[in-house]
Amino acid sequence: MKTSFTLTLLLIFLMTQAQNSSMQYGFLPSATMSYKLNSDWQVVTKIETDHVVNPAEFRELTYISNFTDEINFQIYLSYKLNPFWKMAGGYQLGYVSEGGPNHQATQQLSYASGSEIGRLGHRLRSDQRFFENELTSVRVRYRLSYELPLNGQSLDAREFYLIGKNEPFIQFYRNIDRFENRLNVSAGYVFSMKSKLELGAEYRFTKFYQMEQTRHVLFIKLDWVVRIN
Repeated sequence: MKTSFTLTLLLIFLMTQAQNSSMQYGFLPSATMSYKLNSDWQVVTKIETDHVVNPAEFRELTYISNFTDEINFQIYLSYKLNPFWKMAGGYQLGYVSEGGPNHQATQQLSYASGSEIGRLGHRLRSDQRFFENELTSVRVRYRLSYELPLNGQSLDAREFYLIGKNEPFIQFYRNIDRFENRLNVSAGYVFSMKSKLELGAEYRFTKFYQMEQTRHVLFIKLDWVVRIN
């Protein structure tokens, strides 16, 4: 009950942020597919794209031309250390509308545990992004998530659930030049134990230190997750 109340408060917070006069808006769909190689190893692929619908209103900000449209193709190899811990490494090919193609290497360590009601998750991730074979940024990220079934204490097929996530990270190259926090609240539906869909809102606050500017974006987020086996 307390968790449901907390997620409701987060949703109200996202709605109030939408009234921010300096807010940008966007759409953030993604599709994730996983395939188990054996009991410990898993391959995960993902395609994600984001589109900001009102960038023209903010052209006076010097950084805005770099954040309009982006599409990313990702592939990860994951290894289960034990029932709670996983480690993974992967590669991402991305394309930014006004910046061209880029490449990204990713490393992560994640932890997930169930409770009497819900599922708590932690993820520590680092990534290195390259434009034209030149290292342009390094990011260190931590994500906290909580998944709450709405029909009983466990999540089963043909049931709804809520999920909340918060992920702060810093980005630097030679020095720290960016801080960002991503707050997400979504509602999901489990079609089967191999397929689910999530729809929600994600608020991103970004602080650019060198330019002394901030950015606020509210995305409508749609995630489709499929497990092959």
